[in-house]
Amino acid sequence: MPGFLYAVFGTISEITIGPAAVNALITFNYAGPSVARALTLTFYAGIIQISLAFLRLGFLLKFVSAPVLSAFTSVVSIQVGTSQLKGLLGIEVI
Repeated sequence: MPGFLYAVFGTISEITIGPAAVNALITFNYAGPSVARALTLTFYAGIIQISLAFLRLGFLLKFVSAPVLSAFTSVVSIQVGTSQLKGLLGIEVI
């Protein structure tokens, strides 16, 4: 809720609220409820990012277009929103 309020009433136009939900969703899809798997995944992601920084391969991000990133973030927000409907409506999934 604070993120939504900040997005509506905040004074900075460039906010970064969405990527945290995207990262959490992707991590849970790969690691599941296991904390050890999530930590391992995070460790390897950090190693890859450090390797790319040392090799100076940041220019590769210029080849990913803004509409692709926007669509990815929009789809993940829809997925997160619809996954919350069962709790909002009190539906129990077997």
